[in-house]
Amino acid sequence: MQRGPHLKAVFFDIGGTLGRVSGTNPVELKPFASSAALLQTTGQTLGLKVGIITNIPHEMADADVHRILDPANLPRIRRMTWRF
Repeated sequence: MQRGPHLKAVFFDIGGTLGRVSGTNPVELKPFASSAALLQTTGQTLGLKVGIITNIPHEMADADVHRILDPANLPRIRRMTWRF
């Protein structure tokens, strides 16, 4: 049986995957009870790089996304932002 390429990274979406997003100003992330363990296990046990992705409106800055994540007490991951 031929195997495909090995995974090196996995990305999780903020809203609906890691928790519930509510509010408008400020926007707040209420993480699911399993989110911190999911991120930690994926990174440490599986040895994968972990990223968090989300769609944001044009008027929202990258720093706003970081402000949503910080109080959620999720494991710290390297943060990079790309806009498409």
